[in-house]
Order: sequence, then structure tokens, then C-alpha cells
Amino acid sequence: TPLVGRDSIRLIRAPAETTFHDPVWLPTLESIVFTRSPAPGDAFLKDLASVALDGSGLEALPLPDEPGCKYTSKVLPRALGDGRLGYVQQCWPGGGRVVTLMAWDPHTKVAEAFIPYRLLFLQGPFACSPDLSTCVINDRDGLYEKLKRIGPNGLERLDLPFERAGFPSWSPDGRSIAIDAVPEGADGSGLDRLELPRDLYLLSADLDRLRPLVRDITNVSAAAWSSDNRWLALALKPKDGPEGLYLVEAATGKLVLVLAGEFGAPAWLPGDASLAVPIGIDANFGDDEG
Repeated sequence: TPLVGRDSIRLIRAPAETTFHDPVWLPTLESIVFTRSPAPGDAFLKDLASVALDGSGLEALPLPDEPGCKYTSKVLPRALGDGRLGYVQQCWPGGGRVVTLMAWDPHTKVAEAFIPYRLLFLQGPFACSPDLSTCVINDRDGLYEKLKRIGPNGLERLDLPFERAGFPSWSPDGRSIAIDAVPEGADGSGLDRLELPRDLYLLSADLDRLRPLVRDITNVSAAAWSSDNRWLALALKPKDGPEGLYLVEAATGKLVLVLAGEFGAPAWLPGDASLAVPIGIDANFGDDEG
């Protein structure tokens, strides 16, 4: 039985031909921040926007474009432990080292490079410990993605038993990283690797110890931690259950279905009583706007 009914859902509608992705609650802005795609296929036009909890004030963040770039995309927002917003900035046309990890201060409105070097085209999902002492990133290496440490001079390989790494998410207490991945030894090559089932793991903060939480899942989104470190919220399809938005208990791996359907990556909102989550343009969850 789903944890919530559809009458508990309030929609914040995207403008025409616009989609929302990767929401995150940014306390220093007291708003939901998300990636905004203005038109299908226009990856180079993605930017970051914010909206209040009541759905008002939807606007682009005042982030500068990179000098000398024809287009500058900003994606994958992350709430950093020092109150700033981290994000991935890419200079288009792509190719080579055109990605910069950025940090933006909502108080000063200053955006600056978060690390002293650039990353390769399309490198992306990253997560940092609350004290910012350690960060990891998915290197987006085709169908063979690896999770790597963001070192002082470049990305550093981690010895993890993964065929394909997914989306890292650091716990608020700094002790664990949630990461979905195709386990080592999974049988598949070429495009068949796209359909390989994944497991959800907890990786220790020292990047050395790995504990599986949920096995054999597909259609997995990035996970979001509740503020008490007890629950992970994410979209997934379990082996023997409906696709939907789920809570996973971090201590036990217990799955709780929140709502069946197709969803994007969720974000916890203040108080952990509700979630912000993107839904598909064809979803029918009622007619409320706000």
C-alpha cells in the first residue's frame, strides 16, 4: 500500500516546453533549487532556477556564464555544507576539459570554481561530505562509469566492485555515501549494459567499506537523505514490486512505497514531512496548481 494518496500531492507546474530535474532544498535561499531544461534535446541551454515552497517566485538563479563560451549550461545542483550551492558548469560546444565544478554563495551572489582544475566533457554527479573535506564524482565514462575521489590535483581512482557507478549522495552526519551501482561481474556488453540491474549501497566516509542495502533494482534515481540520516528517498523499480517513489531505511534496507509511478530524483523539504520530486509530463496527479 502506498504511503501517501494522490490527494496529498500538490503540483508546481513547469512553464510550457520546460522540464524540472534534480531538485534540492537550499536552506540559505529557503527555496527549492533545480535544473531547468527549456526544450527537449537542448542540453547546452540548461540552467538552475529556484521556487518557493508555495510555488511562487520561480526564477533563474543569477549565475554568470563562462567567458568565451557560446553557451554555458548549469546542472546538478547540490547543497554544500557551508551553505553555498554546488553545481556542474559546462562550456559548449563540448569536447575536452570543458566542465567546471562551481560553488555559488546566495548571500554574496558570487560564483567561483570549487576545485582548481577542469573536468572532461559531461562529467557530472558529485557529492561532498558536510565539512567539504572529501568529495566524490561519477566520471561518466560511457557505459563503464566509475566513482572517483575529487583530489587536489585531479580525480583519483577508487577500488570499488562496480561495473557501473550511479549517483552518489552523502549523509547529513557525514558517515555514509548512498550510491547505486551495477555490481562487479554482471553479465552484459554494449548497449545491454543499460538494462543491467543495480544494487543500492552505503559506502563509508573513508571510501573503503561497502554495505549493500537493496538488491536487483532498475530505473534508479539519485537518493536523498532525511535530515536524521534514517531514510533515503529515491525513485526505483524493485525486482518484485511496482515502480515508484520509495523510502529505504538506511539501517535495514527496508523498502516503503511512497507512491507508484514514474518519478525523477526527489529532495526532502524542511522537517522531513514532505518531498519535492519531478514527475513526467504525462502523469495525472490531479489539477491543483501551486
